[in-house]
Amino acid sequence: MGAARSALTRTVRRPLQAQRQIDKALDGQPTLAPKHQTTKDLLDTAKQENQAKFELHNTRSEEYLDLLKQIRVDSIDVQDQNTSENDKQSASPSTITTGKLTSEQLAFLFQQRMTNPDEWNEEKIATYFKLPSNSVENLIKYYSDFNVQEAPKIPEPLAEITH
Repeated sequence: MGAARSALTRTVRRPLQAQRQIDKALDGQPTLAPKHQTTKDLLDTAKQENQAKFELHNTRSEEYLDLLKQIRVDSIDVQDQNTSENDKQSASPSTITTGKLTSEQLAFLFQQRMTNPDEWNEEKIATYFKLPSNSVENLIKYYSDFNVQEAPKIPEPLAEITH
């Protein structure tokens, strides 16, 4: 029991632990790759030579902001599709092989057999569902009807003890 429990908790814990490690790695701030000293010097000299371009890049452009404010995006929501009908159609097979039953047909068979066991005998089931008689015999023999069993009654405590 302990081995099964630990195996179950391990299978649950593994994906969670992996997700935590991924989140921890992604939440950390990205670090810049180390640069060689000569590369740093070249970047500093380029920045000093092109100071005007850097300032232009960092300043706020009202003209550009006005152009962005003029942009308008019209979108239309996609209409909801009624998927319940498609699910029902895809769940049941389109063609049923003779000599076989679907789960819906099996439930219908048991329901009819429980309500009218004399009427729904082996011959009627065989003709209705187009099944061989030996298959119907095995079906009735090994797939029994649903039985309702009453739970045993719990004895009530003695009145002397409760008062």
